[in-house]
This record gives sequence, C-alpha cells and structure tokens, in this order.
Amino acid sequence: MQGDVEEAVEALLNAMLNLRFKADKSVLANALAKASLIDTAAYTVESVQNFNAAQAAAEAVMKNEALSKDDQAQVNKAAADLNEAIYNLVPKAAVQGDATMQTGGSSAKTGDTTPIAVAFAAITLAGACFFIKKRNR
Repeated sequence: MQGDVEEAVEALLNAMLNLRFKADKSVLANALAKASLIDTAAYTVESVQNFNAAQAAAEAVMKNEALSKDDQAQVNKAAADLNEAIYNLVPKAAVQGDATMQTGGSSAKTGDTTPIAVAFAAITLAGACFFIKKRNR
C-alpha cells in the first residue's frame, strides 16, 4: 500500500513539473481574424502569394496545441509576419478614369467654373455688408 502511494506521489510530482503555461495566441488570433476579411482578388498575384504563405504558417502555429510559454516568440513571429503580409498587399492597378477629371489639388470638373474660394469670399462679404447695414440703422 505504501508503495502505491509513493508511486502515485511520484507520478503526480512528475506531472506537475511537466505542466507548462500555454502560449498566448490572442494577438495571432486577431491577425488571423483580420486576414480572413481580406478579399485577395483586389491585390496582385505576388503579394497574395506572400500573404497566403504567411496566413498558412500562422494557422499552423494557431493549431499547434503543444506550444508553451517558452514558445511565445514563435507565436509572436507568426503574428508579426502575417500582419506584415497584410500591410504589404499591393492593390491591382486602378482602372483608368475619365480623362476630363482633374487631378491634383483642385476639385473635380463638375461643370462649375467658379472656384470655391471665390464663392466663400462672396458669401462672407455679403454677410459683412448685411451686418454693417443693420448696425447703421
């Protein structure tokens, strides 16, 4: 009977020594959730290939239940690599727009010829004249 107790105590002590805290995968889970929302059809083939490779590696790390606190660097690297791949996705070339559209600092051609600054100045001047007339009465 004493031998059974000592054996059970030994097994329990070994099990307690082998207990490890699991790696925190919350950042990786967030990166995978963000990645799942991305429509890869809008990006170049090369950047999508890099993204898919990073996503597959991150999913493999996420599924690995044996990772402990000691393996946290591996989890963090997978999350960082996936976030970098998301950031480095390159949009496909935009469709060429109408040649009559203006580019740069001014507004698009809408048919009006009066710049907005002139219209604003006219409204401000009219308001000032109204208040001056009202005060002079």
